[in-house]
Formats: sequence, C-alpha cells, structure tokens
Amino acid sequence: NHSIPWLCDVHAWPDLAAVAAASSTSTNSSSQWNGNGSSTGRDGNGAPTASTSSSTTHWPASYAESQIVEIDADRLGSMQFDAIMVLAGGLTTDGGLPEWVHRRLDVARGLHFLHDRRPPIVCLGGGTPHKPAILGSNGHVIHESTSCAKYLMDTGVHAADMYKEVSSYDTVGNAYFSLTIHALPSGWRRLAVVTSHFHMPRSRALFADLYQLAGSSLFNDPYRYSLTFLSASDEGVFDDYVYNARLGKEAGSLQHWRSVASGLRKLSDFHAWLHADHLCYAVPRQHEFGKRTIKDPKLLESY
Repeated sequence: NHSIPWLCDVHAWPDLAAVAAASSTSTNSSSQWNGNGSSTGRDGNGAPTASTSSSTTHWPASYAESQIVEIDADRLGSMQFDAIMVLAGGLTTDGGLPEWVHRRLDVARGLHFLHDRRPPIVCLGGGTPHKPAILGSNGHVIHESTSCAKYLMDTGVHAADMYKEVSSYDTVGNAYFSLTIHALPSGWRRLAVVTSHFHMPRSRALFADLYQLAGSSLFNDPYRYSLTFLSASDEGVFDDYVYNARLGKEAGSLQHWRSVASGLRKLSDFHAWLHADHLCYAVPRQHEFGKRTIKDPKLLESY
C-alpha cells in the first residue's frame, strides 16, 4: 500500500486498451507489459518501441487525451519512474508557497521516497502572467520552482535529487518545457506528473497531448513516453466561491486547449503556435504581458 499524503487519485497514459486497439494491425509479436502497465513492444529500458506507430500518420494532439485511464494508487510502489514532474502553483507575497502547492510537493516527495531508487523530482514553473514577480531581499526574482525546491529540501529531499525549470509561466509551458528542457535531453521516458485535483484535467490533457506529439514527431512512436498523473487533494484549500470560480476557469482553458490541439499534428506545429499566439511566449503579444486578465480578485487568490 502507498503512504503518500494528500494523494486523491491516479491516472495513466496511454491506456492499455487504447494502445492494444491502436496496435491491433501491427505485426509486432513481442507485445508485453512495460513497467507502468501499458501493453506494447518494448525496448530494454521497459519503454514502448516504435513498432506501434505508423510511418506516415500523425494524429491530432487532442487524440492523446482519449487514452487516459484511472488506475489503483496501490500500484505506484511497483511502477518505475525516471522522474517526477511537479507543477508549481503560485507564491505568497513573501515568496512562500500556498497550501495547495505544499500538497503537490508532499505528493511528489511521498512518491520519491516510495521507491528504493528514488526518482529525481523536477519542479516546474517560473512565474505567472496574472501577478507581478516576487523579488527576494537581494532584488532578484524568486521563481516558483525555486521556492518549491526549497520546501522539498526543508522537508528531507536532497538537493542532488532535484531539478527545476524556470521558463514556464503557465500550464502549457510546464508541459512543453518539462519535455524540451528535461525529458528529451535526459532520455527520460517514464514520468510521474503531480498537480492539484482542480488543475489535473487540463494538466493531463496538455502533458499527454504534447508527449504524444513529441514521440510521434521525433521518434515515429506516439507511445514512446508513459505518464502517470497523481492528483493532490483540494479539500479545504479554498472557500466554495473561489473553488467553483477556479473550476470554471480551468474548464474554459481546457476547452480552448482542445480547440488548439485538434489542429496540431507535429511538435513543430505546437512550437509555431506557442511562439505566434500564446500570451506568455509570443513576441507579437509581449506588450500584453502583465495586463490584468483575471478581473475577479477572489479568483486571483488561486494563482
């Protein structure tokens, strides 16, 4: 049994049944379980091989979301992870962390210590477009992932067992830069992704969609990566008004992403969209960065 505080549910991508269906026309005869429960051909590292993919077909990014399935949390101890990605979620005015981020980090730390071979924890997040940056006593910006790493060190995780990413300013960036800054150069393929329950539907969609695009575009293998999503409980972190407002905002953002993702066939398509259209990363929109986009001050408390 797992002993991970605040963990409330676990999902995995790709779904075993969906992979098997997609692989049904393949002549691959070495189908077997990989370390995280997907049924595909696998290499010596236990990760899916390119035998499940087509050399000519590029599915829309949004296809990956349909392949996510809930799994039993008690399986986590027997699964293998190359790294644990934990999403930051804002700072307090003094550069500290709000309760919902503490819980995400507690889940990541719990998974880290659940395994004898402790997978590294990657703290994701530079800041947010919704609030001004917090400056430390030295006048420099306090990145969200820096505060996350400090919390983890203060609660027993060794600095050498952590990485961080400071380029992202939203969930889209969390997913993309986790891939391009860490997963690709390190060769990591079996990843855990941790965030809050209220934030998880959109995070699952973004990470699965982008990692499928990367696998398909760069390796001709849409199942190159396996992702396991761990949600931290939201219980008691917001009042009802703020919680419902944030759920509504998340739902709207997820619908927008699905619309964008339906037109993306390759990782280069995503790269072009990100740097042409996205508020946080597009030069044509940089004059908009810092303008107030969330008018409800109560909703803003959740960022």
